[in-house]
Amino acid sequence: GQRSDAVSHIILGFSHHPNKVLSRLAKWGMRGNWSHVMMLEPGGRRYIESSGTSKPSGVQIRDLSEFFASRPEWEFRTVDHPDPKLVWDIACSFEGADYDWWYWPAWFLRKPELQNPNKFVCNELILDSSILAGHNPFPPYVERTFTTPQEWTIISKLLE
Repeated sequence: GQRSDAVSHIILGFSHHPNKVLSRLAKWGMRGNWSHVMMLEPGGRRYIESSGTSKPSGVQIRDLSEFFASRPEWEFRTVDHPDPKLVWDIACSFEGADYDWWYWPAWFLRKPELQNPNKFVCNELILDSSILAGHNPFPPYVERTFTTPQEWTIISKLLE
């Protein structure tokens, strides 16, 4: 076959719900415009997320119509990745994992040992799946560690 020089992308959906306290706290903590991130299925009509407020919570695959119905503020962005299908498949392998409620106290206290490596918040699911698929689109993020507010600002700039 011919070699393709086309750049591949994962498509991320960022959202914020201004009427939800957790959403406002996450947005404040990340010092950005968004409080949640999910990933679209490559070429599909589904998305995967880890949410603490959706029912059921944790890592779930959902129909895209649910995203639009439940998120009053949202935006989609592409991020370069050599194998979007592999990122999706790895993220899907975590389906059913619980939401990591300890992430937030651990993040604010800078104590990663409080985290559960078998649970995820939204950004961990996307970033860890990308790294496990062989490419980190968000340096300086390192798998299962925290982004500092300064690093999150860098990541946010990469996505603008």
